[in-house]
Amino acid sequence: MLLLAAVTTTALGALGLALGRAERGGATADAGPAPSPGVTSALPQARGVVPGPSTAAVRSMREGDSGPRVQAAQYLLKALGRQVGTDDGVFGPRMSDAVKDFQKARGLEPDGVIGVRTWQALTGSVIRDGSQSGMVSAAQILLRLHGHRTPTDGIFDRDMTAAVKDFQTAAGLKPDGIIGPDTWRRLVG
Repeated sequence: MLLLAAVTTTALGALGLALGRAERGGATADAGPAPSPGVTSALPQARGVVPGPSTAAVRSMREGDSGPRVQAAQYLLKALGRQVGTDDGVFGPRMSDAVKDFQKARGLEPDGVIGVRTWQALTGSVIRDGSQSGMVSAAQILLRLHGHRTPTDGIFDRDMTAAVKDFQTAAGLKPDGIIGPDTWRRLVG
C-alpha cells in the first residue's frame, strides 16, 4: 500500500510538472493572473492549469503582429487603462510597452507577449446586455472573426446578445448571452 501511494504521488507530481510546462507553452512565460481591485473578475483563484475548455488553441501575439486580434487586444488594454496609441490593429512599440506595463501590474512576467495568461488577465471581466465599453468592442471584433456580424460600437445590445448566444451554441457552450471566462477563452482562441 505504501509503495502504491509513493508511485501515485510520483506520477501525480510528474503530471503536474508536465501540465505546468504545457500551460506555459509558447514563447511567453506569463505567471498566473492577479485580479485587480474594483473590476468584476471571472478569473480562477488558483494559479496553474485553467479549468474549462482547452487554451491550447490560443495563439500568442507580439510586436510586429497585426490584424483584428491585435485590435481587440488594443481595445481591452485601453478599457483597462493602458495607453496603446490608436486602435489600428498593429502591435507596435507603444503597444508592447502597454502590454509590459499591464503584465507587471498584474504580477505577470513583463515580456510584452500576449500569451494565454495575459489573455486571461485581459478578459477577466464579465460583460452582458447593457454593458458599454472597450471590452464590448473587443468582443465584437472577436465575434466577427468567428463569422458573426457585429458593429464595433462598444454597446452590448439585443443584437449582440443574439450573436453571443449563436457563438456559444456553435462553440458547445451554454447559450446564456453573457461573455464570461469560457466564452472569452473560445473567442480569443
